[in-house]
Amino acid sequence: MLSLYTGKGVTPVIVILFFLSALYSLYRKSKLSINLNFLFIYIFLAYYLLLTVIFTQDLLVMTSKFILFPIFVYYTIPKNINGVIRILSIFKSFIGFTAIFGLYEYMQHFNLMVNFVKIDAVKWIQTMNLNSLYYPSSIFLHYTYFAYVLLLAFILVIVIPYKNRVLNLVYKTLIAISIFLTQSRIVWIAFGVILILSFILNRHGILTYRKLSVIVFILIIVVSLCLYFDVFAFISNYIGLRFSSLYRYGMADGSLGQRIGTLRNWGNYLDSDTIKAIIGSGFGGVNNYLSTYSFFNGYTTADSTVTSFLIDTGVIGLFIFLLSMFQILVIVVKGKGIFRELALYTIVASSIVSLTIDFWANYVILHIFYVVIICAFIGMRLTKQEK
Repeated sequence: MLSLYTGKGVTPVIVILFFLSALYSLYRKSKLSINLNFLFIYIFLAYYLLLTVIFTQDLLVMTSKFILFPIFVYYTIPKNINGVIRILSIFKSFIGFTAIFGLYEYMQHFNLMVNFVKIDAVKWIQTMNLNSLYYPSSIFLHYTYFAYVLLLAFILVIVIPYKNRVLNLVYKTLIAISIFLTQSRIVWIAFGVILILSFILNRHGILTYRKLSVIVFILIIVVSLCLYFDVFAFISNYIGLRFSSLYRYGMADGSLGQRIGTLRNWGNYLDSDTIKAIIGSGFGGVNNYLSTYSFFNGYTTADSTVTSFLIDTGVIGLFIFLLSMFQILVIVVKGKGIFRELALYTIVASSIVSLTIDFWANYVILHIFYVVIICAFIGMRLTKQEK
């Protein structure tokens, strides 16, 4: 964790962890089997790796992020259902604590992480600590990353709820409030989609008169409190300001301009360097692209996984990646049980959020994503084997 926030030795740490986990796996005589159901993912990674070698980009970093890191995560996850649920429950609790820290941070308008972070992300925290309009980021260095992690936590509590109903309700409320306060528009949208998807997939149970009475009673209390404290007006203004800025400023809006504008400039890139635009430029190629085609001068991140993949792997690589996503969705749709839901929600949420978040820019987010999605597929496989 220290290396993640200091920026020193992150890649060597991942390589060392990979080899340690591989040695432990050999000791336990467990195998890392190649599942042909993920064939297009393997082809995509092989293509990405080949481009990186050809164009002499940072091969070690690419390998650590896309190959060694997920394999390390796979090795560390128990290969039984109870073990998988235990790992996910630990992450769920961990994110709950970061949400509490985020609420404290929001109330103080100050992030204590400014004293520990030594990488470029500290500049954002420093800016926020002096800004009257505050976006909490907890330990995740940026509000969009924090919001995405909270979204994963909400998915986890839907799929693997606490046995205590009160605790479950408190946790959901904590996460929902925290997501609201982060002010991440794309995560708000993804959150709404997950709620709708969850409602559609879980329309079971009989709504008895007693249950209906309790729901109505709770709603009356909540609505009354909201009206008394003028919460609805606050929420309306809060959300309205975030979305209205897109219409007021258009491409001059920092978020919209950098993401949409930088992606739109790909057309100029296609005209000037057609071959690389089509076949890709390897891992890190997006950095060279940004030096010329970033919508705002001086920006060093595309702030979009889609843009990063398009530049790094070209039209061909992005097409292969989309094929792999389709293949994975077919596997998920055929699955059963809670892990099927976990995989589906995570893929849908991550796909939406990837439009405005570059997952590969933050190792902490990447680790949490790998744990959740790999646990989901291990759980699906174990559930199928039991039947």
